[in-house]
Parts: sequence; structure tokens; C-alpha cells
Amino acid sequence: MSDESVIDPEKLLVQLSDKGTLDPEIIDHIAELLKEDSTEGKPRGLSVDDRYSYLVVLRKAGAVQHRRVLEFYLDTQDPLTAALVLETLALDWGLVDEYLERVLDFALGVSWDEDQDVQQSAIKILGEFLFSSLPESSLESPDDSSLDKSQARVMSLLLSLFQDDHCEHWVRQAAYFSICRAAKTEWESLPPECAQLNFDSGSSDIDQKILQICQTLVAQNSSEESNESLGSSWPTA
Repeated sequence: MSDESVIDPEKLLVQLSDKGTLDPEIIDHIAELLKEDSTEGKPRGLSVDDRYSYLVVLRKAGAVQHRRVLEFYLDTQDPLTAALVLETLALDWGLVDEYLERVLDFALGVSWDEDQDVQQSAIKILGEFLFSSLPESSLESPDDSSLDKSQARVMSLLLSLFQDDHCEHWVRQAAYFSICRAAKTEWESLPPECAQLNFDSGSSDIDQKILQICQTLVAQNSSEESNESLGSSWPTA
């Protein structure tokens, strides 16, 4: 293994594309470079481009064993890097349940994410979370179904973002796409993500049936929680 092959992330990405794997020693070395870069609480040493490319290498190599190294970059206030890491951990590596709280926080928006890059990534992740966790039966009979606590929080947030006229258009659009994903809509059946949808009342761009199903699920869950609360507070003899 030559030093050049280790420090050139572009060559490593080509090798991953061609062979699908990397020598574990190379992966460990990249993780060590990133770990050293994150020492003392802020990125240092690596260039922005190399840092991002090394993170892509670990993502494509499926280096889940080094996820703690990636976690650091969620808090560096670099939107593109944070979005990459969030999608790597939650989508590519299937760890959304472990990082759901972080995803929800980013979906609400953070002050340093000026172009909503991380926010839109987080919203997309929430849609995929519901796509994989909601049973078909819930969508077919929403009046007779209930969501678990995590599903209810996610669905409520997505509906709230979509319905908020004060949100940036692309944030609302990301929320709408995620609501559609929650309703088992395949990506191929959705408009291109770059297409600007019309949110005006009666617009044919918006599937009102899907919105109604999701709103019913959230309302049903709220009603059940209210009943449980009343039941737990009812005095006993």
C-alpha cells in the first residue's frame, strides 16, 4: 500500500467504484486522519475538499465501525458536511433509530444552516423512516390505526413544516415529498426534486388524498393519547 493511494481520496473513490471494496488498513487510516482532524473540538489539518472526500470514502465503503468519527462532523457548523454525515449514518448505514433525535433537531432548522441543506436532508431522512416503518394497513385504514410515539412525532413535524407558509418553499417541498414517501409513494412517481411545486389551494401538484390520510393518522394518535391521559387521571375507588 503506497502513501499516495492513502492520501488521495479521489483515487480511493475510483477504486471503490471499480472494485466495491478497500483494504481495511486503508479505511482505518482514513478514519485516523479524520479523527486527528477533529481533535480539540474543531476541524483542523485537512482541507475542506479532502475532509469531505474522505467522509464520502467511508460512506461508500460502509465503514460503520467508524461512525463515532463521523458523528463529530454533525456539530462543526458546516452544512454540506453535516448533511453528508447525517445521510450516511441514518440512510446509508441504517442507523436512523439511533440518530432520530438529531435528525428531528436538524429538520426543525439550525441557525448556521443558511441554505437549509442539512434541514432538507433531515426531512428526507424522516420520510424514509416512515416509508420503512409504517405498515400498509395504517394507510389503508387510517381511522382504525395508530402510530407509535416516534412515528407520530415525525409525521406531525412533516405536516407542520408543509403547512407552514413562513417556511422556505424548498423546505415545504421536501416535507411534502417526505409525506408522500410515508404514504408509500415511490420516488419514480414523484415530480423531480428540482421542480418547483405549486402549493396554492386546489393545485394539482399536491395529492390531497395523501395529506388527508396522514392528517387522519396524526389526529387518531392524538385522540388515543388524550383518552389514555384521561384514563390514567380518573380517580379510583
